[in-house]
Amino acid sequence: MKIINYISMRPISIMAVILLLSSFSLAGRGSMKSKEKKAEKFYANGYYSLALPLYQDLLKLNPEELKYKMKVGVCLLQTRKRRESIPYLESASYGGLTEAYYYLGQAYHYANRLDEALNAYLMFKKLASVEAYLESDIDKMINTTLTAKEMMKNPVNVEIQNMGSKINSESSDYVPVISADESVLIFTSRREGTTGGLKDFDNEYFEDVYIAFKEGDDWTNAINIGPEINTPSHDASIGLSPDGQKLFIYRTNKDVYGGDIYESVLDGTMWSTPTKLPPEINSGNWEPSASLSSDGNYLYFASNRPGGYGGRDIYVSKRLPDGRWGIAQNLGAIINSKYDEDAPFIHPDGKTLYFSSKGHKNMGGFDIFKSELKDGLWTIPENIGYPINTVDDDIYFVLSAQGKRGYYSSNREGGLGGQDIYQINMEVEEVPLTLIKGYVVGTSKTPVKSVIHVIDNDTKELQGIYTSNASSGKYILILPPGKSYKIIVEAEGFHSLSQNFDVPEVNQYKEIIHDFELKPLSK
Repeated sequence: MKIINYISMRPISIMAVILLLSSFSLAGRGSMKSKEKKAEKFYANGYYSLALPLYQDLLKLNPEELKYKMKVGVCLLQTRKRRESIPYLESASYGGLTEAYYYLGQAYHYANRLDEALNAYLMFKKLASVEAYLESDIDKMINTTLTAKEMMKNPVNVEIQNMGSKINSESSDYVPVISADESVLIFTSRREGTTGGLKDFDNEYFEDVYIAFKEGDDWTNAINIGPEINTPSHDASIGLSPDGQKLFIYRTNKDVYGGDIYESVLDGTMWSTPTKLPPEINSGNWEPSASLSSDGNYLYFASNRPGGYGGRDIYVSKRLPDGRWGIAQNLGAIINSKYDEDAPFIHPDGKTLYFSSKGHKNMGGFDIFKSELKDGLWTIPENIGYPINTVDDDIYFVLSAQGKRGYYSSNREGGLGGQDIYQINMEVEEVPLTLIKGYVVGTSKTPVKSVIHVIDNDTKELQGIYTSNASSGKYILILPPGKSYKIIVEAEGFHSLSQNFDVPEVNQYKEIIHDFELKPLSK
């Protein structure tokens, strides 16, 4: 018996599917034996959407066959049709198929029927062979169910709002990324109208990146970000620099299996052609998410490269003095578990890390966790609580610089379709952080593209390098409080401008509006 755990966001090789399909001869394709052989091959390789109709046909021909009932149930479970899977898995379990109890427990868990999930898990543990017990990780599943019951009794005080039809569609929408001042929202969607109009074997459109802007208290309708970013293949937003000037995307390889992290820079209103990050970041394995620190010096990302603690781990790379990225370092066993960790987000304060994990104290699927960097060490991850986290996948959490609003994607009931993007209004203390923003302009108030150096007056060290937008002149700086800084603004054709800023020690978020006016060089 082989126990299969639910895997989300699994990279799928279309070439592998083609090879599997071509491995079956045309002769006898409709026979029961060849259909079962084909179904087993798809099932064993994780192509559940392709195995499902074959097992459904086999079950019609053999309505009492328990293994077909279980396989249909598992395929439905793995393709996120969890509630539909329950009758098949119940029938297989009650008919005497021990293995089916394991999957029935998962189906009950995702349906929020936790007592029934616990009973199914305990029944599997009682009846399973030693080999199946060791392979199943059943004790972890039981603990997850108990954690879910505990956390649901003690909800955190938040308000969770679906972002509505201006952002979400009837298809899956996920991975929201925001600028520090919440003026820009970029996300990934599989909606109709995608670039190239292609669909994968799950009959879903390939991923495209979309963008929306905040006007007052409302968001504009999301639009396709454009051909500079989106191609006929998979393109997904995974990270945005706090000033909104650098976008990190995940782009699949030509065989649509695996992929790498790319970076695009906003030049005025146009995004540059994405460039692939160097081997220090991209390993040849799977790097599906990234987050850049506010000073631009640290890139946190997820990878399933060899040498980790299990599944996907979270790594960090530090920018070297010459601007190149240093060798990535695993964040260690405090953050990473033997299960998957993904979707890191380093808050603009530079010391608070949010990420999603299937390990730690988890209530089901991916949960969102928080850890803080103190004296060079990460604190033990803290589950940010129910109802933000649910019994299903909750992932891709980002937080405003102020700390009052979070955004993430979730597959909960009441959405518009598939995964939706939600806003979380959080009753927490404001982050002690100073955000300075404004415009860099010339004497005629025209926008100026500039480079902004921030130097710590006490240590004389460079705190960060920032840019202003070429079209609007807008800039955003994130500065830790309680320090004095020298801000140097430089632009081609203008005199450089240097100003000192004393950022007071505060216990709350502070926003400063300040414009820089540059004087042109005399002819």
